[in-house]
Amino acid sequence: MANTRRCGPHPGLWIPVAVGAIILAWGLGGAREAWGKEVALWERYKKTFITGDGRVVDYPQGEVSHSEGQGYSMLLALEHEDRGTFDKLWNWTRQNLAVRADGLLAWRWGKRITGAWGVIDYNNATDGDLLVATALVKAGGKWNNTDYSTHGLALARAIRQNLVIQWNHKTYLLPGHFGFEFNGGFTLNPSYMVHSAFRLLAQADKEGAATWRNIEKDAHHLVEKSGFGQMGLPADWVAVNGNGEIRLHWENSPYSGKEAIRVFLYSAFDGSIKSAPGLDSILGFYGKFGYIPMQVNLVSSEVALGRAPAGFYAVFAKAATLAGKGETGKKLFKEARAALDKEDKNYYSQVLYLLAISEGVL
Repeated sequence: MANTRRCGPHPGLWIPVAVGAIILAWGLGGAREAWGKEVALWERYKKTFITGDGRVVDYPQGEVSHSEGQGYSMLLALEHEDRGTFDKLWNWTRQNLAVRADGLLAWRWGKRITGAWGVIDYNNATDGDLLVATALVKAGGKWNNTDYSTHGLALARAIRQNLVIQWNHKTYLLPGHFGFEFNGGFTLNPSYMVHSAFRLLAQADKEGAATWRNIEKDAHHLVEKSGFGQMGLPADWVAVNGNGEIRLHWENSPYSGKEAIRVFLYSAFDGSIKSAPGLDSILGFYGKFGYIPMQVNLVSSEVALGRAPAGFYAVFAKAATLAGKGETGKKLFKEARAALDKEDKNYYSQVLYLLAISEGVL
């Protein structure tokens, strides 16, 4: 998604953290039995967030819809073999967001100041485009549907043709078509690095396969270099300077939080979770203080007193489990599930939870 992002509980007050004092003492073991489809939760998600015509509603953001929400929900429909819902989601997306001449999706749809409903930001959000393209390509193969495959490939090509930037022998994807390049550099979002999607699109987009492989390779480099502050957590936003240096884009956001949580999610799906920046630190903080914070200020190293929502806990549960910290994973998952019912209108938390418990959605 673009610069504005929805959030769960208010970050609240802050406490400083002495990271050096955190004791990392985890037992091995697995919590894989916690993962899998929870059909009842998918049905509840559909009832709460997906309208009859296939629009995903983000209530905390003024009941808007966005390409990210459509893409995540399409992937979840695919995971649950719910083709009827998939078709509704894709049809709404095609009719309402596929309005740009370059083939990218408009990222934000909602109520305009005139009172009418429609596109309210014609810029694209690269993560949303990637998710929709991935869902279509996967659905085309799963259900032997050439229409899905054709549209997925077209969107993948639009991403490759409009959003790739070559810089100091690296290949990156801009977060959006407009507003992310500045004099002597550009802005990137580490949480847009959907590693498994890059591999899938390299197979689907034959003529662009080399570019997609380079994007994937350099996405790992970007993520590895995106950890900042005492805890070394991935930043919500980074800047790449003229010499290729990756720095915290503190002017945009000094935090690791509502964006960066997905770095851990995508690294878990990719099998590279052990190299995700700051994982041991945040799990160590959880072990010492008993909660996952909503966000961490990477400049001051202050940690929010406000607890992260259930979806964050589920992502870290998955990450901990796959990193060999099974008992921590079980505990985090239990807390995530207990908190979920109290967040019935929090789209972002709910969708992160469903993604985290899925097996092959990405």
